[in-house]
Amino acid sequence: MGLIEEKQKEINQELEEIQDAKSRTLFVKNLNFDTTEETIKKVFEKEKLGKFTIKIVKKPNKLSSGYGFVEFELLENAQKALKKLQHKIIDGHAIQLSISNPVKEEPKKKATNKRSLNKLDAEATPKIIVRNVAFEATVKEIRDLFKTFGEVKTVRMPKKINGQHR
Repeated sequence: MGLIEEKQKEINQELEEIQDAKSRTLFVKNLNFDTTEETIKKVFEKEKLGKFTIKIVKKPNKLSSGYGFVEFELLENAQKALKKLQHKIIDGHAIQLSISNPVKEEPKKKATNKRSLNKLDAEATPKIIVRNVAFEATVKEIRDLFKTFGEVKTVRMPKKINGQHR
């Protein structure tokens, strides 16, 4: 059991480090698009806040997105920076600081054609589309077929000019 307890302690320490790293990171928004990491570094160094790293988020064309992150070595320094530098003017813009809490991102689903778009829409609504229904099928038969899966509110069958459904 000693080995299991050691492994559990290691896992707990790693989790604490990950959580601590999140709280040591400040989200910086409202940056001037011309502001560089070096400019931000000079402003933060004046406050003597210890070691930190800066990352300005850039678009694929290498232009600034107007926001970035400053990760501090110590949690206390991140909190001091938050208090001292909130609304500090850098390159004509009053920066806004907040503690960064990264959100777990789910893999994005890419809709590339009409069918995959329909699949994405189906996840958001309880509506389903049934294809390849026999011409002889009636609304009552369709309703009876699907009521075993839950309440069926409406059944709509598009009609041709001659009255048969499509």
